[in-house]
Amino acid sequence: MRQVTDAAWASYVQRFHDERAGITDAVLQGASDDESPYQWALQPVAAHGRVVDLACGSAPLHQLLAVPVCVGIDRSPAELDLAASSGAGPLVLADAGSIPLAAGVAAVVVGSMSLQILQPLGPALAEVARLLRPDGVFVALLPASRPLSFRDRLRYARLLVALRCRGLGYPNDHALARPVSLFAEQGLEVVSDERRRFPLAVADASVGETFVRSLYLPGGTFKQTEAAAAVARRWSGQEIGIPLRRIVARPCLSG
Repeated sequence: MRQVTDAAWASYVQRFHDERAGITDAVLQGASDDESPYQWALQPVAAHGRVVDLACGSAPLHQLLAVPVCVGIDRSPAELDLAASSGAGPLVLADAGSIPLAAGVAAVVVGSMSLQILQPLGPALAEVARLLRPDGVFVALLPASRPLSFRDRLRYARLLVALRCRGLGYPNDHALARPVSLFAEQGLEVVSDERRRFPLAVADASVGETFVRSLYLPGGTFKQTEAAAAVARRWSGQEIGIPLRRIVARPCLSG
């Protein structure tokens, strides 16, 4: 799969969410062991104040948050329309690097499946630090490459062969490989960085196909995507592991 420029990534991501609003939610809602990825993401959240959902997408977190106000921020009108149809709100159409909210308004900022593609990442993290009150918390859920079972690895290898690529990468992979210094530069202290495998039960062929279509494949061709979907459809009646990462951070103490 060919290399993709930052500009091409940005254009692809916008088009992806306009055309496939809610698809990430559709996959992750089906991936669960004793809890869902979204429940795991929200474990560190015990706030009694405003929550800002950064790049909220279809707003799957809103139904799980027992807080009076959760403000969803996203740059995709299609995702926000889907979020509104589920009763989420208030919702704001805005870029993650320039959020029209006052400083210190948030007890919590959550970012679900977004840090890996937000560009530029530095200003987005700076906005998180600006929005958080001094005792606030930031939680980010994002894709990972581990942990995976041996069988998972075989299935992903076959998927990558069909896609003709070495791996599933994102524009911010290099920056997020060492988040402590990255976050500190923007006024955030990393408290924890954990990974966990969530099994997605492939009840039928359509689940496998949806999984493939939920992947960001900006350099892929229609033929490659269809070949990968054909591989995933054969997982029917089995499962595929989805490795995820949860980063928890707090505002740095000044002075």
